[in-house]
Amino acid sequence: MTQIFLAGAVLVEHRRAWRFAGAPKRDTFFAMAESMASDGVARSELQWVMDRCSAEGAITGFDPTGWEDSIWVLHAMYEHVDQSINATHDDVHQRLLERGDIEPLVVCDVNLEEGTTSTGVSLGMTSRPGPDWERLRWMELADRLSLTYGDEKWPPSSRWFPYRSWPATIEPPCEGSLDEKSLADLVAVLGAAERTDESPTCWVHNAHLMTGDFDKESVGREILARVPHRLYGDSDQKFSPTNFWPHDRSWFVYTDWDLSATKVSGPNELISMLESHPTLETIRWSTPTKGTALSRRFRSKFRG
Repeated sequence: MTQIFLAGAVLVEHRRAWRFAGAPKRDTFFAMAESMASDGVARSELQWVMDRCSAEGAITGFDPTGWEDSIWVLHAMYEHVDQSINATHDDVHQRLLERGDIEPLVVCDVNLEEGTTSTGVSLGMTSRPGPDWERLRWMELADRLSLTYGDEKWPPSSRWFPYRSWPATIEPPCEGSLDEKSLADLVAVLGAAERTDESPTCWVHNAHLMTGDFDKESVGREILARVPHRLYGDSDQKFSPTNFWPHDRSWFVYTDWDLSATKVSGPNELISMLESHPTLETIRWSTPTKGTALSRRFRSKFRG
């Protein structure tokens, strides 16, 4: 059990992100701009998005089409340098529960710990856990596990990997939000693509599952460069916007509540910039058509 506790220590109490944990608290320690939701222009802008998508987009995220090209930015994962730790995230979680170091998750007198597995996958933004953690590319892990991507029926997510509970030495890619590093890099590329001396602004939208409010749409304006610093949620669980796009609608960013990658749609030049970026890891994926095997192209040029 010593190794399990060591794993718990290096995980820094691990991101206790359960699939059923629900929406973040609304005390908005980090509050995304929502004040424009009643503005006629904002409503009109959101209607433009809704007209191009299915109704469920308001719940998990809008994914409109119509741009020249698109690509998926894979949320970053990290690996601890000490590979001698032989434990899963669930091993660590269960041992901490046994010792009383953490409290069980109980909702309406139901202990959700019983019969469930802590996968290790975080709901909400993650960052590099510490100095002893190094970036682990999706393609590197796929090669290690002898995985070949070619005909996945679902977008990039934890379902692309065979783990029920991830190894404790790996911080898996987060769901429902870009990770901190990828968000900063993506916004920098989007800002450079604007090619203006002024500070470009954009529209931001947060899905119902993020806000916890199913009666009101959350849409507002934000300065693009501030997006990495104006996150929705609280100090324990933060999220990048579900969607954001510029006023000229030249590109569109989509992060689904249930996925581990973010789709960026836009002109060919922008998508090429993302694909050739030195730290962003990207893949081309589209919904498979019946009887058609789709090719996947990774761009994994991480160098540090």
